[in-house]
Amino acid sequence: FAGGSVDLAGTLEGPGGPVAGAIVALSRLDGAVTTTFADAVTAADGSWTATVPFGNSTATYTAAYAGDSGHTAAQKHLVVALRAPETSTLSLE
Repeated sequence: FAGGSVDLAGTLEGPGGPVAGAIVALSRLDGAVTTTFADAVTAADGSWTATVPFGNSTATYTAAYAGDSGHTAAQKHLVVALRAPETSTLSLE
């Protein structure tokens, strides 16, 4: 829903297994506007999680790893669609 939040999660792995302590940059493209969020940091098993605000329309979220001396850069995109709120009904008798 607009004004809500989105839970993002992923895993960063390299040729030798999980990449621990890596910075994952998070952003949202909402129309023509890009919003950046606080970075996530990978755990010992390479996993990361973040809860970020949802925009006012369908948006594309990006998680990006810049790489380091032993790992290439990587990024993934996820389109999250705006869902209309369900209709409520009220009756008085």
